[in-house]
Amino acid sequence: MDKAIIVENDVMDTISQVPEFLGLPIPVVKEKAKNLAEIITNENAEDCKLYYNLIMILKVGIKNQATLKLAFVHEMSHQLLYKTWFMLFENELWIQ
Repeated sequence: MDKAIIVENDVMDTISQVPEFLGLPIPVVKEKAKNLAEIITNENAEDCKLYYNLIMILKVGIKNQATLKLAFVHEMSHQLLYKTWFMLFENELWIQ
């Protein structure tokens, strides 16, 4: 069963697992995101930096590993899908 609260080591473990699952390199990890988490990369989706905010992660109610993984899968999908056009929006950039 998952723990009732997320700690710093859980974040780092998750960040190391998600890129492997998606077939991506592990990003440079930085704390102090303004949002829950965000990924910053160049136009070729290389040299990624992943920022996160543990206080906000806890504040929004992320309290187990499964939910934490989902949040980071979402962020890293921006890198994975940077060349994909779904034609849903006029300005459809996955990396902004």
